[in-house]
Amino acid sequence: MFPEIPRTLKVLTLALMGTILSGWLFVSASVELLVPDLSAGSRLVMHVVVAVVALVVLGMVVGIFAVTGRQAQRLARSQKVVAFEGRLSRALQLAQCEEEVCRTTMRALAELAPEQPASILLADASNAHLRAVLETGA
Repeated sequence: MFPEIPRTLKVLTLALMGTILSGWLFVSASVELLVPDLSAGSRLVMHVVVAVVALVVLGMVVGIFAVTGRQAQRLARSQKVVAFEGRLSRALQLAQCEEEVCRTTMRALAELAPEQPASILLADASNAHLRAVLETGA
């Protein structure tokens, strides 16, 4: 849904920069026609002011791109987490016995942190002793 935002901003940026450039050229031509005896120094000041404004606007747009990119990345990560949680929840609901729950949980742990060791420990009937049911990782 949102991946189109950066593309839209790029199009808007190009349109804005085109508008600024054409405005710069239009202002320059208008000033030349209206005030033909404008000194070279005044022309230079006019061009510098327009260039500075264009750079400020460009800087703002680049900042917006950066923020939008980070937001898109956060949204993508969030969507992956929600999808993973949904798959895990469905798999646990479909598990018929304790062994299937343990295997499903170990697969989930291996997917989340493949390089991290993990164990599932279960208490015996007295809750006094823990035994390792499954282990993953290094």
